Amino acid sequence: MLELDAINPQVASRLARGMDRWGKLAQPYRTAAREAIARVAAKPDLSNDVREIVSRALGND
Repeated sequence: MLELDAINPQVASRLARGMDRWGKLAQPYRTAAREAIARVAAKPDLSNDVREIVSRALGND
């Protein structure tokens, strides 16, 4: 998703929409998914589209 965000942020944000249900996963997948989303959110030059989606998924509105 990070590579795609650099090329096409709109498509990357659509892909990120699939990450907003990570809380329903069973352990240890839930922890791994949250860590992956946090890695995406930590990227400093992330597009606004993707940042909005991952922030909402993490509950950082």
